Amino acid sequence: MLGASPRAEIALLYAAKALAALNNRVYVIPDDVKRVCYRVLNHRLMPKPEYIDLSKKTDYGFVEKVIEEYLLETEVPI
Repeated sequence: MLGASPRAEIALLYAAKALAALNNRVYVIPDDVKRVCYRVLNHRLMPKPEYIDLSKKTDYGFVEKVIEEYLLETEVPI
């Protein structure tokens, strides 16, 4: 998997802040990041060619699984 750029990290931060604001908060909680993570990163992560299913024009299923696994493995700060 090829990683996301620093701009993707900034986009993730802005999206999480926007979601927090929509929920009348001035701070971001881990659930905000989890809720926007897939929407921000799904088109920014590139699977290596050996993992791509060439029979499908656009296959984000693999990327979704990678993001899901990452979110499950990452500890939430207390």
